Amino acid sequence: MGYAPESMRFVLTAFLFLAALVSACACSVPVFRYALERWPPDPFLATIYHEGSLSVEEESLVASLEASPANLNVVRVDLATTTDPAVRAVWDEQETSTLPWLYVTYPTSHPIAIELEAGPLAASRVKALLNTPVRQGIADALVAGETAVWVLLESGDTAKDAAAWKTLTEQLRHLESTLELPDVEQEDIDAGLLALDEDQLKIAFSAQRVSRTDPQDEIFVRMLLDTEDDLLDSDDPMIFPIFGRGRILYAIVGDGIEADTLRTAASYLVGACSCQVKADNPGVDMLMSMPWDDLVESTAKSPELPELAGIVPEPPKAEPPVSTTEPTADRPPMDNPPVALAEDSSSHTLLWTTLGTLLLMLLGVAASSTLFQQKTP
Repeated sequence: MGYAPESMRFVLTAFLFLAALVSACACSVPVFRYALERWPPDPFLATIYHEGSLSVEEESLVASLEASPANLNVVRVDLATTTDPAVRAVWDEQETSTLPWLYVTYPTSHPIAIELEAGPLAASRVKALLNTPVRQGIADALVAGETAVWVLLESGDTAKDAAAWKTLTEQLRHLESTLELPDVEQEDIDAGLLALDEDQLKIAFSAQRVSRTDPQDEIFVRMLLDTEDDLLDSDDPMIFPIFGRGRILYAIVGDGIEADTLRTAASYLVGACSCQVKADNPGVDMLMSMPWDDLVESTAKSPELPELAGIVPEPPKAEPPVSTTEPTADRPPMDNPPVALAEDSSSHTLLWTTLGTLLLMLLGVAASSTLFQQKTP
């Protein structure tokens, strides 16, 4: 008695499909580190509308955009020669006659927003678009080994903002000492999925306060508020964990700023990367002018990550983010430290349970098919 070759092909195909799925998803490297090493930020688009030749100064501004290491693609549109109706339609939507005109749009992967910035091409606008001290400080901290930088976007209500800051900083100190990194599997190290030595990985959070009305951070604030469709209507303080190469995880707003929600976000960041495909993970990319590949590679080759300074109660708003890694004299111990919560591994358990169930179902279907297709010699 033999078995129909179709059944064997079915079983083999199912097995290979699931093996490929597991390979694409399973990874023991922490999310924050995998994102820093392997998730390039999605590109924004800067369109320069002009008519005829640009002046020397204008040409220099466009060249600075084109030469920037920012995740930004630059396109020039000469309205004197273009006949593309789609391009013309976008220009008409600008409702201006000012030229040259800079129009910046979000990556096509952005969940809700289209336009980030629009206005006359000017040195001040180009400078504000590419980077600001706050964004530079965030990027520097991430490259230096921070797990994430947690940005508190102030509401303007002093009491609310102070309470949110207190909760955030206390919880980050607590999470640094209670969360644990996953053990990186040797096969992932052999596959080159971690550029650092495993003992160089650490959990280190920092926090940064940003005013919602600071003109210097206007573009940065806009990118934060554009991550979800209802944030612009909220007057509560908001917290945004930023990790990887400038990826905003999501917003934690108002009453949601509490131990459980902060721990959930932190647990995801330090947990094993259950899916290596960036698009299948939460988060929205920011525009940042950083040569990430060069910086991450040079940091990975360093024998040690630099020590990071301690968190202070009221950091200057224009300075780089401050770390919660080391205790300082101005950071007294908590009188009532939060109760440690069990580390959440339900997402990983669910993944493997689902894959196992799929495999059993497919094998069951194959076995049933085989029984019906048995044939005698």
